Amino acid sequence: LKIVGATIKCPICCSDTEAVGSRGGARSNRVYQVRRCKTCLFGFVENPWTDYESIYDESYYEFADLVAFARHTKMFS
Repeated sequence: LKIVGATIKCPICCSDTEAVGSRGGARSNRVYQVRRCKTCLFGFVENPWTDYESIYDESYYEFADLVAFARHTKMFS
């Protein structure tokens, strides 16, 4: 993420971006800032969660298994 002064540049075309909103994380207590490029309209998360050991812990895979099971049983009902 390239920051020039207080302006966050687009990772695709290096143009100025603007804040377009924020969203709380479903698996974290973080608030993620969403930005959009004023030129190419690329949207991205300004402050992504990159602690992959915390993201993909045991509970993540337990939830993924539960979703897969629910989809599987729905197919046969």
